Amino acid sequence: MTNVITIGSELAKNVFRARGADASGAVAFRTKLRRAQVLEFFAAQSSWIVERYPSMAIQ
Repeated sequence: MTNVITIGSELAKNVFRARGADASGAVAFRTKLRRAQVLEFFAAQSSWIVERYPSMAIQ
């Protein structure tokens, strides 16, 4: 994975979406997470900035 500095997250009831961007703003990853996976996913990331999006905003 490239050097991700920003992670955007779309909050929902059961399925969450996250995308990572590098320093230039290019998308480094897009992923779908179940509620049980969210905490583990963010805990495993190195330092980053989190952006929250309302539902359907990061598609």
